[in-house]
Amino acid sequence: MARQPWRLILGLTLMATLILSVEGVASVSATAATSYGTVYALTNSLHGNSVLIFQRSSDGTLTKVGSVATGGRGSGVSLGSEGSLVVAASGQWLLAVNAGSNTVSALRIQAGGGLQLANVAFSGGTNPVSVTEHDGLVYAVNAGSDSLGGLRLSSSGVARIPHSIRALSTAGVGPGQVSFSPDGRAVLVTEKNTNLIDSFSVNANGRLGPLHTQASSGQEPFGFALTGGFLVASEAFGGAPGASAASSYEVSANGMLQTVSASVPDGQTAACWALAFPGSTSVYVTNTGSNTVSRYVVGPNGALTLADAVAAGTGLAPADMASVSGDLYVRNGDEGTISEYSVDSAGALTPLAKADGLPKVQAGLAAR
Repeated sequence: MARQPWRLILGLTLMATLILSVEGVASVSATAATSYGTVYALTNSLHGNSVLIFQRSSDGTLTKVGSVATGGRGSGVSLGSEGSLVVAASGQWLLAVNAGSNTVSALRIQAGGGLQLANVAFSGGTNPVSVTEHDGLVYAVNAGSDSLGGLRLSSSGVARIPHSIRALSTAGVGPGQVSFSPDGRAVLVTEKNTNLIDSFSVNANGRLGPLHTQASSGQEPFGFALTGGFLVASEAFGGAPGASAASSYEVSANGMLQTVSASVPDGQTAACWALAFPGSTSVYVTNTGSNTVSRYVVGPNGALTLADAVAAGTGLAPADMASVSGDLYVRNGDEGTISEYSVDSAGALTPLAKADGLPKVQAGLAAR
């Protein structure tokens, strides 16, 4: 049975109080009688980047309650990346890339999920598209300069780490995502155009060691998810119809990768973003070209099995995903919406509704 419309549920369970709640302000505070979580999306606007705030109701549906300026500019076009907006492990900070002004923003997460901009710092290159954090250490990957830049996150925000810039394998690599390994001892980057996955060891001073590359099992490694010591990478295969796949790799202590399952196909088109669902063995992949979500299962030894070629249909051009309390959210890039799904114990998806209020030029999805 369909759930009640979110506007009715929200009116009964949630009271949103907005402070200066217009596009582009420095802070938005959202208070709720009971907090069920918050989902964030990035506008990526060329004229002034902002984070959109969606509060989650008790039934998992979302409503937009405000936006906060990042203090930078977006690119105005698709970033073609995963991880442009991330919640720090502490749950107290939201980090956002500003691709049009070559910066990273640090926003404090307030009670009820509201945000306050703390500061903005140089990303270490041009056109930053993805950012990652581990224990206060932050790295951004820059698509324009094919580089990584390091920052430190403290109580005042982010600050550059001197001499932390590292080059990727060559020029024009098309980085898809940057992320720390699960133990924080390595930084990993997918290179879409060269079919490589990069790894850098992390030194005690926060700077990175030499570049090591691993050939991707399939073409165009895009996004990836880390779960149980394994990396699961989506493979877009240049958007060829029905050619999407995903591969799994064991991640060693120094970030080196060993292939476990090579290019397991899902029969869909343009697999781009990946998410490991908390507390389960499921990894979901959005297929941007076929408007679907696929589900894989990761075995104890890292072996990857396709569970559902089409776990759910989505809106147009599904992209980033996020999860909160047993629900999955998918940003639809060509539609300006977020599809909402409940997830049962077997990993099956049940559609809830769609949240709107996003521009079509957008990026990222994060939740807490």
